[in-house]
Amino acid sequence: MNIFYRIFIILLPLLYTPLNLDNTLHLRFFFLSIFIIVILIYLLFIKRDTSNLFSNSSMVVLYSILLLIFFISSCVNGFNAESIFILLKMFLLYLFFIISIKYIKENGYQQLLKPILLISLLVSIIYFIEIVIKVVVLDEREIHLDFISSTMHNKNLLSSIQFILLPFLLYSIITFNKIWKALSILSVLLISAVLFIAQSRIVIFIVFVSIIIVYIMNKKYISKILISNTRWIIGFVLICCVSLYTTNGFHSLYKEASKTINLVDDNGRLDMYESSYKMMLENPVFGVGPGNWKLNVGDYGFYKDKNGKRFAQNPHNDFMWIASESGMIAGIIYLLFFLVLLQRIFLIYQNKSGSERLFFSCLFVVIIGYVLISCFSFPLERFSHNIFILLIASIVAANQGLSEIRFLNKFRVILLSFFLIISIYTCFVAVIRLKGDFHTKNALNHLDNNKYELAIIDINKAYNHLYFDIDNTSTPILYYRGISNYYLGNYCLALDDLLFAHKRNPHNIYILKYLQKIYHELKEYDKQKIYFQKQLQIF
Repeated sequence: MNIFYRIFIILLPLLYTPLNLDNTLHLRFFFLSIFIIVILIYLLFIKRDTSNLFSNSSMVVLYSILLLIFFISSCVNGFNAESIFILLKMFLLYLFFIISIKYIKENGYQQLLKPILLISLLVSIIYFIEIVIKVVVLDEREIHLDFISSTMHNKNLLSSIQFILLPFLLYSIITFNKIWKALSILSVLLISAVLFIAQSRIVIFIVFVSIIIVYIMNKKYISKILISNTRWIIGFVLICCVSLYTTNGFHSLYKEASKTINLVDDNGRLDMYESSYKMMLENPVFGVGPGNWKLNVGDYGFYKDKNGKRFAQNPHNDFMWIASESGMIAGIIYLLFFLVLLQRIFLIYQNKSGSERLFFSCLFVVIIGYVLISCFSFPLERFSHNIFILLIASIVAANQGLSEIRFLNKFRVILLSFFLIISIYTCFVAVIRLKGDFHTKNALNHLDNNKYELAIIDINKAYNHLYFDIDNTSTPILYYRGISNYYLGNYCLALDDLLFAHKRNPHNIYILKYLQKIYHELKEYDKQKIYFQKQLQIF
């Protein structure tokens, strides 16, 4: 279990496929399900050790309650492909959480320092390789940094994951010797360069504030370290300056800072917050259902005056996202999870000294930073971020010396067997979603090349009404088959698909446009007028 766990920690953030619409989400969902299945089989049938899995940690209890509320919300609002995916995702993360507590209790968190160091190094190296390829190989004069993100989907998620890993790297610098110490220092320097080149405003701000807080919490200890590592600090400053200069970063950083100061809202974030707030007020108890924010936000005025050019997938605020989809109680519990985690970290910090005291103070500010990042971004959507936050929570829970819940321990073999069955089912769903996303991307490529028959074949392979019926832009999969049939002149077939797609997402302007066109071709002008008016309501 020890080696397999560490291999998993290294590989998960690196998994990436250019063959899917979403390069990481479904692949990592599948990989996590495989990991959980293997661990449960090992614990149940090979090692036959199910101890330390059901501890009385308040954080585990809160996460369990959150999962239960998600399930209740889905029951109330109805199950669909997206709600099933989110429920299974949260279920896997819950299992990872309790497995990680057991692992750290038995092996210690120091075993994870080298795997985390390797992750950070590889993610940063891949980022710089992307830049080199664009400059040297593709000879691009202007580098579009917004589209370079290593294996993390976008630059903000890249910056935030590296921020989460910083405490482990700093602890590695202090505790390791020779080659591993040098690699740890190199990793921190590379992260600094990545942060300044990627220019995620909120993460850069949080890093600077975190440095000040950590220094205040460990003033004497850090002062000694600074004096003995002056050359590395100078190197750190030089790398940051060179990185900014070579990528025209000073100008871009000034521009991004000006946007923040002047509240320039390029992403319509304030509109998303306003619409989410209305959604929460109208559905305070059970929300609109997990996965349904993106399908319901149009009912609350978000798409008004947007000209159909932008389709939001979430409100760019994890707490509002949970509260609007699963109810305000769920949002409060998710926030409470972090408040309890912070309180537990601080208690451990007070009882530690030296390097461990510094480590837990860094974890403390990282959790504060993550909460702030979650108020302006959506790390909850991504597996890597959840895994490392739960890993931190596991370290904290394992250091509390918690006892096991006696009632659950009596049935732990039965519970774990039940969890294994659900995990196998989850793996089955993950395969369907991974395959569906792959064929959807193929279908879009065929549509771009006017190969409509081939697009229909791929959509037929992609679509699954139970587990995969919407892509990563909240566009119903059958929309693509509908427009393919439209261009082939099969108007009746196209109409069936587009009406179904419209029912699934009534605020997609492109579905309305094609419905209007089809009714025009069928000479049903009254219905054509209806869908034209619906477009005007959105515009």
